[in-house]
Amino acid sequence: MNILSASKGNCQACGFLSESLFYKGGNPFILITINYLLLALSGTIIMSKVFSLNKTRYSFYRQIVFPLSIFFVVFLILILFTSIGIRSYGGKYISVASEERNKVIQELSYSENIPLIGTDIKSISNIEFPINPDVRIIVMLTLKSLDCGNCVDEAVYLEYLNAKYGRQICFCAVVWKIGKTAIDNFKSKFSITYPFIEDPAMLGFKIFSRYKSLKIIVSPDNKILRIDPVTFHIKKLQDEYENVLLSYFK
Repeated sequence: MNILSASKGNCQACGFLSESLFYKGGNPFILITINYLLLALSGTIIMSKVFSLNKTRYSFYRQIVFPLSIFFVVFLILILFTSIGIRSYGGKYISVASEERNKVIQELSYSENIPLIGTDIKSISNIEFPINPDVRIIVMLTLKSLDCGNCVDEAVYLEYLNAKYGRQICFCAVVWKIGKTAIDNFKSKFSITYPFIEDPAMLGFKIFSRYKSLKIIVSPDNKILRIDPVTFHIKKLQDEYENVLLSYFK
């Protein structure tokens, strides 16, 4: 059932052991491997019990070597199927995420209700950006929630970009009025150093109220240049967005 779910691009865990120290991510194949180990171990115990009833001169082979051989053979066969499934899962998940992302991009680009590209960010917010002559663009991340998985991934990804391009790009996140303590705890938990700005007026404006997380590229003179959806924590999509940022340096 886990393999069928993963082959359809579903990255959600069923809940079993999902909070354990060794399973914190969204990759279902970690859980499937754990199930394989439990299944193979159960088979080994059963075979060991069966052969222990037959007292022969080859009892050591029957009780230990043979069950362990079955364990490793079964486990290796299942791992082979898993490796095939991982390739299928990866391609399917990227396909589903890319399709969803392209859909959002089209909505952001062609909706008649979004006359934002090229407009002044000050028309929808009172955000004051730090004045720095070295800054070429400003990247704002809107976060409607600090509990949303994609929101957390984007916030962490923005910190990665901040570490690389923080001198030339001003990174910041825009959130609701949630209080300094909640913001500080979130930033501390995920080692985020760029500033968080509480601005419910901006998040309540048209398109920003429809999506949990968006990235907005703003010019130093406060003009909105581009709006992008989340990258779904996929390296390929994150690399594409990083290249988009670099294109503004040329």
